[in-house]
Amino acid sequence: MSANYPIGDRVAASSERERATADRIEVLERAIRDALPQLDDEHAPLWLTPEMEAEGRDPIGCRMCFPGDGSWPCVTRMVADDLAHALADPQLDADRRAAL
Repeated sequence: MSANYPIGDRVAASSERERATADRIEVLERAIRDALPQLDDEHAPLWLTPEMEAEGRDPIGCRMCFPGDGSWPCVTRMVADDLAHALADPQLDADRRAAL
């Protein structure tokens, strides 16, 4: 905006952008919350045998990604965990709201 716009118009435009940004964030948060349960079900640890799991041995990989990823946690699981942590972290939420 140019300096020729009255201050009230600039404030209104700024407030409108802030509301639009907050709306986009809420849509993204809702999409993440909706996707996390499916990711939890699909990207779970995989053991060779139930005995290995009962013994507390490390999984060989992810139920969904093995053998392609070949690690546990798989990359998808790590991203899902990071997203879940970010959604649950009150400080991150406070920081995000302060940025608006």
